[in-house]
Amino acid sequence: MKKVLMALAVAGIVCAAPAAAQEQTAARTVVEDLGTQIFDILTAPNIDPRDQQVQIACALSASVDFKAMTRKILGRKARRMDPSRLDQFAQMISVYLAKLSHKQLVEMDVRGFAVSGQKSLPNNDVLVAMRVESGAPGKGLTLGFRMRQTDAGLKVVDLQVEQFSAAVHFTGEFDRRSRGKAARAFEILKAEVGDPPTCLPAYAESSASADLS
Repeated sequence: MKKVLMALAVAGIVCAAPAAAQEQTAARTVVEDLGTQIFDILTAPNIDPRDQQVQIACALSASVDFKAMTRKILGRKARRMDPSRLDQFAQMISVYLAKLSHKQLVEMDVRGFAVSGQKSLPNNDVLVAMRVESGAPGKGLTLGFRMRQTDAGLKVVDLQVEQFSAAVHFTGEFDRRSRGKAARAFEILKAEVGDPPTCLPAYAESSASADLS
């Protein structure tokens, strides 16, 4: 009986290894494609910076599960938020992240993106590392894309900048600026990003009485 159990365990490991490798390869492809899209947007001739931000937001929205990221940012408070308002918050996070990313990438004088590795994480997640090369000496940086299988396929669920989580950063920022109030956090974020780009649904009117504390 012991031999049978050992054989089954070995078979499970053998089967799991190719599956994990395939997942890492798929995750790498998603990140490489995203890097190519963003680089093409940044280097396209005669494009307005605002249009670049919009196009980056649309590219990110296709690859990132912003609802999952928003739930991580808000924590338990997300469960008390109206679903439509949670969707809007996620949309605005995508635009806000695009705005911040665009500003930093332009200042860096980006010369290219290159995936530098990937590894498996708990819960079947995959972390893909990408190096951002800069035209300015010493200004390159490393991004980490935490990937997960979702109902919509393989998606980024968190972004790391030099190993620091964007979701954790946003949690602290919005708690500080809104003093823990969801309605205030929503309005602050909406003022930052304005109307959504055409690739995202328009914001619906709803109440935001949930408390972030």
